[in-house]
Amino acid sequence: MDSVVLIKEVFDLSVWVELEAKTLRLDPADLVPAPNPSDLAGLSLAVALGTGSTTALLLGPVEAERTLGKCLDYGADRAVHLVCPDLDKLESHQVAGLLAGAIRGLGLGCDLLFSGHDPSGSGLAGGQTGTQVAAELGLAQLSRVLSLKPAQSPGRIVAECALDLGDRVTVEAGPPLHLSLDLEAGPPAYPALEVSLAGLDRPVERVELAELGLNPGSLAPRTQRLGLAWPRPRPKKVFTPASNLSAAERIRQVMGGGVARKESELLQGEPGDLAGRIIDFLTRRRLLGPGRPDREPG
Repeated sequence: MDSVVLIKEVFDLSVWVELEAKTLRLDPADLVPAPNPSDLAGLSLAVALGTGSTTALLLGPVEAERTLGKCLDYGADRAVHLVCPDLDKLESHQVAGLLAGAIRGLGLGCDLLFSGHDPSGSGLAGGQTGTQVAAELGLAQLSRVLSLKPAQSPGRIVAECALDLGDRVTVEAGPPLHLSLDLEAGPPAYPALEVSLAGLDRPVERVELAELGLNPGSLAPRTQRLGLAWPRPRPKKVFTPASNLSAAERIRQVMGGGVARKESELLQGEPGDLAGRIIDFLTRRRLLGPGRPDREPG
């Protein structure tokens, strides 16, 4: 079974960055691009299957070639870079059309298509590009995949998928299939040294969209952004006295900043001395002895 893993370039969150003092924005020069960790987890699952070839496919600008090089370090047999300088101007349907067209145009074996969880949630599709590519290619889909292993039946796989409320289900399926990883899927497994060394000898294949007869302008967008709004401010909750209190008590609580704190006293000393002090305390407050409220006079 040949696999294709969709790779998205994100920024490495483990690298320390600072905000500009004047604009309070991130300096683009400080941002370090890296493959989406969830996509690398899918790549690790594809390599661990050990059946057929594994191809990492990325659509992005020229600078994204370095990101694909790390996929070769993780055991990918091929790394194909579709050069698209205007990726930020495309919506998810157009990106999915270009990726599906590249898989067909390059003749990539796509028995299994892997896509990771989108950590940023950017775009109107919210990380649904992999699902849209699968729809273009006519693939069945397993979503929220946690782990994967070969089935006893040849040419089939067994996947563990997440359900609501923490439940899990184990499913056996066969290609062609799209596997969408869950947010809780494990981190990518570190590759062995010999695998990383072998990846140094494999180049990243750069492919122009025009070579495959693909044109982003030929794919009409299906969604249109009409506006962008900042989150609504959430004011701090203000204390409101209970309505069943008297007017004087409500005014006292408002002026005092809330319900008055109860006084407390920490008792320390020998056990015998502490016992006597506790009895005196309860007696003064008529909680113990002949003055108890629940004791009827004899």
